[in-house]
Amino acid sequence: MNIRAMSFALIAVSSFALPAFADSGMSDKKTVAELVETSDQHTMLASALEKAGLTDALNGEGPVTLFAPTDEAFEALPEGTLESLSEEELKDILTYHVVQDRLLPASLVQALIQAGDTRGSLTTMNGELRILKQDDGSVILEDGQGNQVDIVKADLKASNGIVHVIDGVLMP
Repeated sequence: MNIRAMSFALIAVSSFALPAFADSGMSDKKTVAELVETSDQHTMLASALEKAGLTDALNGEGPVTLFAPTDEAFEALPEGTLESLSEEELKDILTYHVVQDRLLPASLVQALIQAGDTRGSLTTMNGELRILKQDDGSVILEDGQGNQVDIVKADLKASNGIVHVIDGVLMP
């Protein structure tokens, strides 16, 4: 890949860095869990994290990266899906959204560029997640079921990690 294409990819990915939590007074003084808890777009995620017993882990030292589905993403699931899950099943799904590292989209794209590929993977707390680089430099995540989700807002910094807002719920 030439320098011009790499620069375009990095610029495209960095354009994701929009203040998704502007209404919450986001700051890197808050933990990943606190960013989610104070976001109007993530009330269902905050509730699910609490139910699964993961809030304390996302308040911990880190670093962690959370791919955070919006309320709209949860609402797009088939009716009754969340309610029918056991605590353990919910925990399995939610830990599939967490990487024990601080990952920025630019680092995801850079890893693909170094590998000379448009596909790669990363290890979440509950398995492998595929990353796909699009022609415009954007990053799509592909879950274990083959579903693809977009990172719609990225690089939301917390004291113990990073939050990336996604438009779907990842399934292991």
